[in-house]
Amino acid sequence: MTFIPEKSKVYFIPLGGVREIGRNCYLYGMNRKWLMVDCGINFPSRYEPGAEYVLPDTRFIEHHKNNLAGIILTHGHEDHIGALPFVWPKLQCDIYATIFTYELIERKFKEHGLSTKKLHKLDPVKGFKIGPFKGKLLPVAHSIPEAYSLAFETSEGTLLHTGDWKIDPDPLVGHVTNVEAFEKIGKRGITALIGDSTNAQNQGYSGSEKDVREKFIQLFKGMPNAVVVTCFSSNVARVDSIIYAAEEAERHVCLVGRSLQRNVEIAMETGFLKDMPAFVDMEDAEQLPRDRMLYIATGCQGEIRAAMARIADGSHKYIRLEEGDDVIFSSNQIPGNEIDIMNIQNLLVGQGVNITTHHDDLVHVSGHPNREELKQMYEWVNPTISIPVHGELAHMHAHGKLAQECGVENIVKTYNGSIVEITRDHAQIVGHLEMEERGMEEGKQNIALDGTRMQQRRKMSYNGAAMATVLQRSDHSFVMPITVSILGIYDTDQQRQDLEQQAADDIKIALANIHHNSLQDDSFVEETARIALRRSLKSSTGKKPVLEVRLVKVA
Repeated sequence: MTFIPEKSKVYFIPLGGVREIGRNCYLYGMNRKWLMVDCGINFPSRYEPGAEYVLPDTRFIEHHKNNLAGIILTHGHEDHIGALPFVWPKLQCDIYATIFTYELIERKFKEHGLSTKKLHKLDPVKGFKIGPFKGKLLPVAHSIPEAYSLAFETSEGTLLHTGDWKIDPDPLVGHVTNVEAFEKIGKRGITALIGDSTNAQNQGYSGSEKDVREKFIQLFKGMPNAVVVTCFSSNVARVDSIIYAAEEAERHVCLVGRSLQRNVEIAMETGFLKDMPAFVDMEDAEQLPRDRMLYIATGCQGEIRAAMARIADGSHKYIRLEEGDDVIFSSNQIPGNEIDIMNIQNLLVGQGVNITTHHDDLVHVSGHPNREELKQMYEWVNPTISIPVHGELAHMHAHGKLAQECGVENIVKTYNGSIVEITRDHAQIVGHLEMEERGMEEGKQNIALDGTRMQQRRKMSYNGAAMATVLQRSDHSFVMPITVSILGIYDTDQQRQDLEQQAADDIKIALANIHHNSLQDDSFVEETARIALRRSLKSSTGKKPVLEVRLVKVA
């Protein structure tokens, strides 16, 4: 739909991050100006071959970029900042972030050859004023340094965007959730809470990073051979815990994965990681005793290009695992990644490697609030309206029910693209933007994940492909033989040759039966050849591959 905001009204529009984990990107509208909160990526499923990232659909704000006051970022996780190098060139607006997140984005922009002139460092104590949007940053505990909730004033009262958060009395790296700050804004009155739903189905509390650190010390001392721990590269607190526990167990530490090395470097430069040991280079690690080595590797979600996948399949240049080694998966499984993670774990088990996950021991705590933590947040701020975000539908539904139990009557159930109008007393969906699944292909080209290109790729992955080339002379006769090439529907060269010859013969017969008056109609000739090719392959293989017929004119 074409949407023109009214100047006197306040709006909220999720462009990503609703009914999914990741791709967080939200618009707030006031005085016909917009503020974007976060701009993250998601990772494609196996049904989106060739795509590297899934991006938020920002076409609406691209058309209204002159009214975009800026982008403010709650923290530096990829599902909150990862889309910026691909989206920002279309917006060219100011970006605001605190120091750690700022450093992450600055390096991303430099790697992509983008200007960093519109990146601005935020002082969390002073808050922010971006166009008509004025507010405060509220410190929260999370699995990365400098995570903040945002509370900003509108003509319809205060809106609280929680971002990712949890309650952890001892997060080890980063700050604790500032309860006093939340209670203070709660006393003044909160119109709407737009909140994290990830763990809304989980009872109790999410747990403390300190407990994970103590468990690591115990485990590392008891493991007799080489140890690999795989986790999110941006989980600086977890990386710190692993390094600390490795030193306690008298193990050398090797960082495996470019993003991990980059994030550790930034965390050291900004003071969030202190007193780090001298890390062992991958090339040198094999010269040290295996029972003294600990590797921290990227790829905990089964990403095929990450370090853990290459270690598991034996293709890593420097690191080899042996029977009796241990691998610890220090993360939850993001929905949709279960199969890829299990594939890696099966490869490891097949080599005699021991696997430990959060189901086996306390090797992970979430960075998101469980139900008891969510209840405390609602007690602190007592909002009139709840808008669950950041979660799949089941998570958001559970969040909405919990908000009702906490006394909130107005629960808004959104989709990506929902246009939510907010007043002091009520919020409702007043329209929907047309949304499109967008992806980046090898970091270069923006593609529609539900478009023809991806549909053809999916079809090819199941049914293969075939192409026929037909040469036609100026007198409309055909040059023989017809060339047919097929992919993905044969097992041997002989089978391929037989299929191609049969298809070429069937096309030849079909072309011979065209009435001479129709031989001048190129479209008719191509369609005749296409139908013959499809029928031939369907008859011989039972498949309906992606087809292409080329009619080439020759002298």
